[in-house]
Amino acid sequence: MQIPNLDTNGSAEEADPNSHLVLIVHGIGEQVAGHTVDEVVAGALARHPDRPSDDWSDTGIEIRSSHLSLTEENFGNAPDTDIQKTFACHTYAIDPNDPEKHKCVLTEVHWSDLSPAPSGAFATIFDLIQLVLGLGYIAMDNVENIEKHWLPRGIVHFFNWIFYGAIAVVNAMLLIGVLLLTLRSYFPEVGYMSAMCGNAIFGFVVWYLLYRRRENTRRFLVTVFRRGTFLWSTVTLACLSFLFAFPHTFNSLFVYLWGLVPQLLSDLSTECTDYALEAYVAGLEPGVRPDFGFKSASCFVEMNIMFVGILWALTAILTFASLYGYLHRKRKHVIYPAICAAMIIFWSLVASGFWLAVRQIFDQFDLSEDDCKPSTLGQVSDQLNINLPRSEFEPIYDLFCDHLDKVLGTLTLSALTLFTLVSIGLYLQAKGKRVIVHWILRLVLATFPFLMLFILFRETGGPDTVWTRIGTAVVAATLGAAILVYNFNEIVSGVLGVARDVIVYLRRDKCLWLAKPEDRETNYPFREQIEARFERVLSVMLGAVNPHRLTIISHSQGTVIAARTLKRLMPTLQDTRPKLAENLLFITMGSPISHIYDEYFPENYGIRRTEIASNLNWHNLYRSQDFVGRTVNSVGLAAGCDYEVGPGGHSHYFSDRRVWRILWGKVGFRLFTDQ
Repeated sequence: MQIPNLDTNGSAEEADPNSHLVLIVHGIGEQVAGHTVDEVVAGALARHPDRPSDDWSDTGIEIRSSHLSLTEENFGNAPDTDIQKTFACHTYAIDPNDPEKHKCVLTEVHWSDLSPAPSGAFATIFDLIQLVLGLGYIAMDNVENIEKHWLPRGIVHFFNWIFYGAIAVVNAMLLIGVLLLTLRSYFPEVGYMSAMCGNAIFGFVVWYLLYRRRENTRRFLVTVFRRGTFLWSTVTLACLSFLFAFPHTFNSLFVYLWGLVPQLLSDLSTECTDYALEAYVAGLEPGVRPDFGFKSASCFVEMNIMFVGILWALTAILTFASLYGYLHRKRKHVIYPAICAAMIIFWSLVASGFWLAVRQIFDQFDLSEDDCKPSTLGQVSDQLNINLPRSEFEPIYDLFCDHLDKVLGTLTLSALTLFTLVSIGLYLQAKGKRVIVHWILRLVLATFPFLMLFILFRETGGPDTVWTRIGTAVVAATLGAAILVYNFNEIVSGVLGVARDVIVYLRRDKCLWLAKPEDRETNYPFREQIEARFERVLSVMLGAVNPHRLTIISHSQGTVIAARTLKRLMPTLQDTRPKLAENLLFITMGSPISHIYDEYFPENYGIRRTEIASNLNWHNLYRSQDFVGRTVNSVGLAAGCDYEVGPGGHSHYFSDRRVWRILWGKVGFRLFTDQ
């Protein structure tokens, strides 16, 4: 995307000496356009004991609010065939009706619509899955900013290729396959071969839809998923076509290859072992065409499950391999091993919980009593050797039961791990301690090996143990959490919005895993679009207001957006409006610039005050318990310009009386007068 040039209409000599422009950039989690500028106006118009008396008008204040819509770019910068999208720009014009005072215009740079909050329970659950998958962008950015050698970069990128191009793909295709097998239960005349071919064809449909939207999405990990879907569908359809055209040859080859599979893996797939036996027997009678029945379909499903298990082991190995960088560098800056471990833990929890929920749905159709034991009717029919009617869903249900024990084990330890991490974070927060990112990630690394050992080597089946009882409790808690998500999805979606906004800023278009920082700069389409909005709003408002003073107020993620864009625009501003550049006041609140972005992504976000302007008037405010924003000592602020507000969290800075005391008193912020 081409970023529009800063509008240079007007000059410093033509500037209105009685006008003041305040540009506001909101932070993470602000889903409603205009909410931030509303809060700033409310705080600025409230009487405060520390507010200078000369910055208040007793003659009455005229306030006008407007809701503008701006195009993302000027029409001249785009092809004639492009239809420009618009975004909201809420503005307040405040006139003190006093010729000695300045008129003030406050306007908001809104960008959270690029990561919209989901609507509804199912959309919230899907958004949670997207959030877990989006962590890969953070891991890639961290390793590229910290590591120069190709090996650690390659490990993380290979991890993401496996995670998104294989594990996520197979899970999605298995879901489609289960749905098709369920539909087949209503249409018994449809063969299992048709259902499996339909599964592959649906994979091609998913690939085509994603391919058509590639210019709109421009997400590298979606590209990986799309290519993985195409590869899975191609291999699956090729194997099924081979089986259909040359059944005896295929079965002979399958029997031979299955005999080469280690017993540790073959024992995990009883259906494939049975199918191999049937294929061997069928091979003794060349004139009889093999029947592609439920066992072959079950083997197809189990082969995919086995494939996922192998991929899980490979991702675990890659995660342990990535620890090399953690052990040989300043550990405080290296978070990509922990991010990879967190992705496995979260995905284990989400995926196992999801498949458990699917199995519970099949409980409603099965004849058994929700204990994964053979149904009473099935036991009677087997003992008496008579054919009684069976539920059409029972074979699919039995297939779920074969793998339920592993799912319960994975879900149990994943949930316990997550519960432990959240409890530690809440405890530290309650004790007034600041939750430090790298310490939480170290706890993730510490628990990850135990999770892997438990999943890989836990015995299945057996008598009732403490683990099975814990597993039962975790299942109940998981179902309870799902009910809470369903009933309070708006609150959950708001919480997810905080993490989603950060991930949106880091989404990349292409791999570029060996590129230099300057070559990676244009690889973040969403970041470009967000920063272009800042420039677009500034350009329009400079032309409309032509101010004498400019104040930029930003919060949280908005401080990074504002600082990066200001660094790029300042040379143009100094050339075209030198007096306005001198009268610029930059205020950041709850900023993650130093202790998150500069610490974990120094090449992409190493911001220094003097690089923006040698005399930039930059002030920063933070709370002692803010888990996102802290001091920005790495940027080189002037002495005494980094203010601790006191205890408190990350939100509602603009309605905090202590914040306004610092703004009016120490920062020197004024609405209607010069400092």
